[in-house]
Amino acid sequence: VSWGTPRDQHFRDAMAMEFMGAVAKQMAASTMEKDGSVFLSEIGMVAQLAACDCVAMQLPASSDKKLILAAHAVGALGKSQIASVFFTEMTRSQASQVAQAGGFREDFSVVAAPRSAEEWKNLPEVPLSPTAPPLIVCDLPVAGAAEAVRQLKAAGHLILYAGADAQEVDAIRAASIPCAFALSSCEEAQTTADVVLLSDFTGCLGNVKQHCSLAASSPAMYVAKSIAPQICGGI
Repeated sequence: VSWGTPRDQHFRDAMAMEFMGAVAKQMAASTMEKDGSVFLSEIGMVAQLAACDCVAMQLPASSDKKLILAAHAVGALGKSQIASVFFTEMTRSQASQVAQAGGFREDFSVVAAPRSAEEWKNLPEVPLSPTAPPLIVCDLPVAGAAEAVRQLKAAGHLILYAGADAQEVDAIRAASIPCAFALSSCEEAQTTADVVLLSDFTGCLGNVKQHCSLAASSPAMYVAKSIAPQICGGI
C-alpha cells in the first residue's frame, strides 16, 4: 500500500498537528471554564493567554475586599511570569497608604503615570518584570487608563486589563487581552471582554497561563495528560 511521497506524509503530519492543536485549545478552554477560572469568548484566546506577560487593573479602595485579593494575586501571577500593574487616581502618598493597609506591605513601587511608551521602558525600576515588585501608577484618572494600556502595548508587552466599571470599557477594549470580572463587572464591561474571570480573582490567571502554554506549545502532551492524568502525570 502506498502512502504517497514524503511531501504527502509531511502534509498529513502538519494537518494532524493542526487538528491536535485545535483539540488541545478546546479542551483547555473547557477545563478552565468548568473549574471556575475563566470564560473565553473564543478559542484563539488560549494562545493569547499563553503569551500574557502583564495584568493591569485599577487599584481597589482600602475598604474593598478586592484590595486583599489583588495583593494575594501578585505572587501567583509572578510564579507564572506575569507582572502586575495597578492604576489609580490617588496621589503617591495615598496609594502607598492604601497598598500597605491592603496587604502589599512594603513590597511595591509607586510611580507617576508615564507619558509615552518610551517612558514606560525607561522607568528606574523595570515595571513589567515578574521578579520586580508590583507597580502602582498614581495620579492616573480612570479616563486615562486606555492610553496607558496602549502605551504598555507599544512598549512591547502583551497586556491583560481586567475592568469592572463602564468607565473602564475603553481600557478593556484597548488591551491585548480584554478582561472583565464575572461577579462585579457591569454588563458593558463583560460584553466588551474576551476573558471573564469567574471568581473575580486575578491570581487564577497564573494557573490559566500554565494551562494555555502547555495546550499551545505541546498539544499532544496536553491532550494525553487531560485524558489519562494518572498514566501521563509524569510526562
